[in-house]
Amino acid sequence: TQSIDDAAKISLAEGRIILSRDRNCDKLVKLTDPGRVYKVLGSNATEQLAEIRQHFNLVVEEVALFSRCAICNCPYFLRLKPGEAKVLKAAQELCNSSTVEQLYDVYDRRQNLVETVAVTSDGVTQYGVRLQLDKVQMKKFTETKVFWGCSDCGKMYWDGCHIRNFKEKHNL
Repeated sequence: TQSIDDAAKISLAEGRIILSRDRNCDKLVKLTDPGRVYKVLGSNATEQLAEIRQHFNLVVEEVALFSRCAICNCPYFLRLKPGEAKVLKAAQELCNSSTVEQLYDVYDRRQNLVETVAVTSDGVTQYGVRLQLDKVQMKKFTETKVFWGCSDCGKMYWDGCHIRNFKEKHNL
């Protein structure tokens, strides 16, 4: 199929390894260089992660955890203080469209400053991305030290118990 051919081309062009549980794994092997396809045997995400870490002898650094958006794979995030995020959320709830802008820094999750972007008072970036603050519960504004908004899709993240649980579950 087209997607198998595309995956093989990308693997060859970018030197990537394809991880697959797909029944077409044998076709991928034929279309790529030796060692470019690994068939994952684990039946759930925890087993699969352990298997891949062991097979490739990977060491996962804590700073790399959650370093990309789970929705769009973007590595860049607007950094918002709780008070700033709360004000933007309130404006979104009131449907206050505004041209008033404030500048926010965009970082990668290793805390490297990437750029500064303008965000309207209702949480829309200069690139037209609406920060999804409607998904954030009000109590999070008092429990959280910093919020991260994906610069490409607007998905909001914060350090919560899901990070601690993930680290414990995967022995990180």
